[in-house]
Parts: sequence; C-alpha cells; structure tokens
Amino acid sequence: KQWYQRRVRGGTALTRLVMAGPVFFLPPLGVAVLERATPLFKKFPKSRIPVTVALSTLGLYLGIPLAVACFPQISKLPVDKLEASCTPNGEEVFYNKGL
Repeated sequence: KQWYQRRVRGGTALTRLVMAGPVFFLPPLGVAVLERATPLFKKFPKSRIPVTVALSTLGLYLGIPLAVACFPQISKLPVDKLEASCTPNGEEVFYNKGL
C-alpha cells in the first residue's frame, strides 16, 4: 500500500510542477523580451499589467493540458487497494479518469 501512496504523491507533485511551470516562467520572460524589443512599456507604463495577465493566461492554457497529458486516460488498480465495499471479482480493475 505504501508504494501506491508514494506513486500518487509523486504524480501529484509532477502534475503541479508541470502545470505551474509555464505560469512562473512565461510572464517574466515575455515581459523582459518586450522591454528590450519594443518601446511599449516606455510609452505606456500601465500596459505592463495587462501584458502580464495575458501571458499568465497563456501559461495556464499551455500548462493545464500538459499536466493532464502526463498520465494515461485509462489506468488499472489492484483489487486489494480498494475498499471492501467496492471489491469486484478479479485481480485488477480498470478505470477511466473521465477527462
């Protein structure tokens, strides 16, 4: 049972890293590139906020599908890992994550 708990914790940590990665890196890198390449922020200093929000949204649009794609849609689980009230006949159950 402990190996399964470690696997679940590791998967959760990986998903959170993959989902948050683009949100953490895309806005600062995008703003830095725009500062050097265009005079946008010098002419319109308040434009930094909507640009940062747009880049954060883009990061979420990239990060969420990547996080979902880290794991297969259909998985299997040994029957002994289920609660007693849910135990079917057989050795394994297959389940669809329903995404």
